[in-house]
Amino acid sequence: MLNNYKSKGTMRGYNWGILILKSMGRQSVVTSVVLRSLAGIYVCAAHVTSMLVTYRGRICRSCIEKMASLQKLYKNPFTICIEGNIGSGKTTFLQQFHKFNNATILPEPMHLWRNIEGVNLLDLLYKEPKRYSFLFQSYAQVTRLELHTTSTPTPYKIMERSIFSTKCFLENMKRTNKIFNVEATILEKWYDWSIENANIKTDLIVYLRTTPEIVYQRMQARARKEEESVPLEYLRQIHEIHEDWLYRQTLFSLPAPVMVIDGNKSLEEMVPQFEKCKDWILKKEIDSVPDTRIVIQ
Repeated sequence: MLNNYKSKGTMRGYNWGILILKSMGRQSVVTSVVLRSLAGIYVCAAHVTSMLVTYRGRICRSCIEKMASLQKLYKNPFTICIEGNIGSGKTTFLQQFHKFNNATILPEPMHLWRNIEGVNLLDLLYKEPKRYSFLFQSYAQVTRLELHTTSTPTPYKIMERSIFSTKCFLENMKRTNKIFNVEATILEKWYDWSIENANIKTDLIVYLRTTPEIVYQRMQARARKEEESVPLEYLRQIHEIHEDWLYRQTLFSLPAPVMVIDGNKSLEEMVPQFEKCKDWILKKEIDSVPDTRIVIQ
């Protein structure tokens, strides 16, 4: 397959990817990241970067910078955040963008939350929310902030969730008394500082709108270990907060226009929806009015 490379630039990117991943003991992930066919040309540098290689539980910026140095670096890419409930199809939706060589995909950093010096913080959050909510939210905010402020080798950055959605989960923790008032205040002050001082420009939000019952079925089907203890009521709570924020638009201020997509449909049914909205997503002429809502049927 590697013989199909068309240019020295892509081959050089591949060699950098192998070198970096070997040095970090992560050569096993090369196949899934590098060998992606885009119109017959394997453009590996952007995809190696988008994987966010990690070392000891932190995002490895030096690796990203090495890869990005092979090509133009976009400090202010057109940024799209995919939002929705647990199990709403965000990861599946992101996969539809892998065919585009001008977009860098940044998945939710679950691998960081599951392994902090051998500790699965996500699992602890679900098992003992009262004890671990503040700790998890603190780490979630900093890892999302790192994603927001990461420059990309492509003009488009597509993120699974955002620092803005951390406020949704914090709001639910406050409503359900899973966090102390002083802890919530600290997180809110940190959030406000990040919004005001960090480069977290967002140009479009895609809201995968689902019912709690549908996402509960999906969550049960995918059977993630950490989600075994997540009840339907929790998904209902998260759903209502997302509805207030992104659909009714009555809870928090919106950083960007919102595109609403019916996430209750199956993958086969959602592909046509993706085809309808991809022209909206991959162009910069989107209306920049913050309260814009685009509904894709």
